[in-house]
Amino acid sequence: MTVQPGSRYINTPIVDLTINGQTRQVLVPSPQTNYSFTYTAYMVTGEDRIDTIANDFYGDPTLWFHIAQGNPEILNWSNLPPGSIIRIPGILW
Repeated sequence: MTVQPGSRYINTPIVDLTINGQTRQVLVPSPQTNYSFTYTAYMVTGEDRIDTIANDFYGDPTLWFHIAQGNPEILNWSNLPPGSIIRIPGILW
C-alpha cells in the first residue's frame, strides 16, 4: 500500500493484518487529538460542492478533506443548503 503525497493519511501507520489466512495492509487510525486552526467563514451558494470550494480556496480540489475536517458537524457534503456558513481552514504548506 502506498500513501500518496498530500494525502491526509500520509503519516498514518500501515500494518499487515492477517484474517482467515489472507494478509492485508491496513491503515491504523491514531488517537484523536485536539487541535486549533484559523479559518475563514464562507456562505455556500447553490453551485457549490466541497471540491469546488477547495479548488477556489486552495487551488486544488483534492484538498477538500481539510474543509470536511474543519466542519465535523456536516455529515452529508453532497447536499449543502445554499446560505449555510462553513469554515474554510487555513492550511500550512
